[in-house]
Amino acid sequence: MNIHIIFALITFLVLLILIVPIYLAKDIERNHKVLFSIIIAIFFFTAEFLLYKHFGTPEIIPLMAEREEQLIILKEKITTNSLAVKKNPKNIKAWVELADNFMESNQYSAAANSYKQAVLLSEGNPELILSYAYALIIDAGGKITEEAKKSLDIVLMLQPTNEKVRYFLAIYKMQFGNTKEAMEDIKKLYKSLPDDSQLKDAIDKQIGRK
Repeated sequence: MNIHIIFALITFLVLLILIVPIYLAKDIERNHKVLFSIIIAIFFFTAEFLLYKHFGTPEIIPLMAEREEQLIILKEKITTNSLAVKKNPKNIKAWVELADNFMESNQYSAAANSYKQAVLLSEGNPELILSYAYALIIDAGGKITEEAKKSLDIVLMLQPTNEKVRYFLAIYKMQFGNTKEAMEDIKKLYKSLPDDSQLKDAIDKQIGRK
């Protein structure tokens, strides 16, 4: 449903809630009921307009509408890629795109399953294995599961300097109380990162440097 229609419906319902009790009141004359209703309506729409103008609603609603349109497009892409992998289960490109679509629509479990299929078809592409592990981690609310850990270990063997993998494995140690060892790993990783590294920036924010 269009976001503007939803907003209008909410406005109407709130106004209805305010006015109906007045009309149901038996101790108020009819002409006074009409007057009170008009005053409430004027006050309500004036307050709503001021909130709309001064607290960013004019910017928020278009953004929400844009996100709604993006979700519609995403659903179409998911449908298209789902049909593609159903027609040809060995279509690795469609599996990867489907996984990406699921990630973007916050369907992390479905994304992990799709990445897993892509990994199998790629015969162990490290980038896809890492994407699979990341989907598992996000689906678990940030916890590095045993399945994710196994995938990260495989990527580390193939790409020993992969900074994302090294970071996740350090966090895994921290999950199980190996804080000292985990912090040593993060310090080593931090020193090896270039100044413009996004991961370095993220670590700075986590420890309060930014």
